[in-house]
This record gives sequence, structure tokens and C-alpha cells, in this order.
Amino acid sequence: MSGSGEPALYYLALAHFLNNEYQKTVAACSEYLRKYPDGLYAGDLQYRLSYIDSNDTRVEPNKIITEIETFMEGHPNNVSNGSMLCLLADTYKKNHEDDKAIAAYQKALFSKSPDDVIQYALDSATTILQARKDWSAIAEMHGEYLRRNPDNPFSLHVIGDKVKKDIREGKGEEDAHALTNNHGTSRFCETTLGKIQALIDLGKFDEGRKLAEQVVGDKKFRGEMAAKAYLMMADGYRVEAAKAPPGDGATELLKKAYATYQRVEITYLSLPEICAEAYWQAAETAKELNQDGLVAENLKALIDHPRLQDTHRAKDAKDAKDAKILNP
Repeated sequence: MSGSGEPALYYLALAHFLNNEYQKTVAACSEYLRKYPDGLYAGDLQYRLSYIDSNDTRVEPNKIITEIETFMEGHPNNVSNGSMLCLLADTYKKNHEDDKAIAAYQKALFSKSPDDVIQYALDSATTILQARKDWSAIAEMHGEYLRRNPDNPFSLHVIGDKVKKDIREGKGEEDAHALTNNHGTSRFCETTLGKIQALIDLGKFDEGRKLAEQVVGDKKFRGEMAAKAYLMMADGYRVEAAKAPPGDGATELLKKAYATYQRVEITYLSLPEICAEAYWQAAETAKELNQDGLVAENLKALIDHPRLQDTHRAKDAKDAKDAKILNP
């Protein structure tokens, strides 16, 4: 390992971990942390050691808590601290110390961590608070995240969750757009889209469509935002159709969904990914209508259109063609 001892030892420990070789992992991690206590991979390997301990019933929770807290005190800016905070919170939760668990999850939520860590922290803290029926604490936590991270793509997920909660509690529209003070900002637009999705998820289809129609008719929502509102409107028709009794009513809803996807295809070609998504979802809707010809027509158009060929959905359509879905 001469000349590359630190990365070599790290990848050795990682290989043992991924192969579920408990004793070898502990040995390699411990050796790395002894040799390189402030090394580039120290946080990742401390997390893995503590994770192993958390799954060993012979290890006392206090040992895990002490080791994680000690490491973070000495490495306050380590990139793995968000993951360690979640593990610390999990340990507190197992130990029935919910207040400490919530505090640790919230520290992880506001750390500079990948979105999957942030999502885990938010969901876990929310679950504990929901069990307590502490709705104000949930709203405060979600709102604080949005205030601190207005431009993070994950914020749209948080918006949807918060709006959904507000709707369940019967709060008015004024309380749900409390997420922004300026109706001309992208945050307001994203909040409104989040509310549309929340209304659909809650089965409030008429309200969701009404709001979507307001969006597409509002100059503030030009381009991508309006296109997304149309897609949500079409999705809402399909969700409602799935919940309706079989028959003409469900069929009419699917036809409305198909027509809405077609409108996106025609109007938003300047947004290739969204336009391609409309073609793909139109094909899916045609399947639900048992219209094989329309399925093939939409997928073929998606494959052949020169402006859509590099999109994710065009690749999916090509895979469908290779699987003989287009030419059974």
C-alpha cells in the first residue's frame, strides 16, 4: 500500500463492508481511523463502524452515542455528519429518547448533506411528531427548511408535504402560500404546483383542476411551470379514473387525460423533457383505454422526433420498441 496507503485502506474497509464481512470491516476501519484520524474518509468509516454497532444487540446504545458525538465534536464540518446525526437519532429513538431523536434528526435536516439523508431526517422527525399530533412543530420544521433552502430542488418535496398537511387541517389558501411573500417569485410558483399535487393526492380533484386552470391562465406561470401544471391536470384525470367505477365515467376521464397530454405535446416542444414526458404518459393512458394503435403512435413519434431523441423518455420508448411493444 506504499504511496497510496490511505485510499487503499479505505477501499479495503469498504469492500469488506459491502461483502458483509463484519470482523474484517471493523479491523480495517479501526486501522484507518488510528492511522488517519482526520483523513478524507474518516467520517465515512466512523459512520460504518457505528452502523455495525447499531445492528449488534450486544453493543450498548450509549457506546454508539458517545462515539458519534465524540467524532462530530472533533470534526464539526465533516461531510458524513448528516448521516451520523441520523444514526445518532435512530439510536436515541431505539432508546425511547424521542426528544433527543427529534433534535438530532433536525440537525441532520439542516446539515449540508445529500438529498437522501435530508429526506430520511425530515421523514423520521415528522413521523415522531405525527405520533404526538404536534402539527405546529411539523409546520415550523418544514417552514424553517424552506426558509433556509429556498433554491434546493428537494424543497418542492417539502412544499408538497407542508401544503398537504395544511389542507388536511382545513387551513385556508392564505395559510398554505405563507411559504412565500412575493407572488412573482419561483418559490410562489413551486408552492402552487405543490398544492395542485397535494390536492390530487388527497382526492380533491375538482379543486386541483381549478387551481391548475388558474395556473395555465396566469402570466406568472409561463413556460415550464404552466407545462407542469398541465401534466398534473392530466395525471389528476387518470388518478380519478382509477378510483371511479369501471364504465363510461372512467373512460371519459381517461380521454380528458389523453387530450391534455396531447396539448402539452403540441404546445411545449421547446421543453424537450416535459414534451417527451407528455408523449410517454399519453401512451400509458392509451394503454388504459385499450387503444394499441395510439400507444404505438405516441411511442413512435417520441422516438422519431429529432428534438426529443436525447430525452430520458425517448430512451424508454426505444427500449419498448426493442422489447417489441411497438411491433408485437
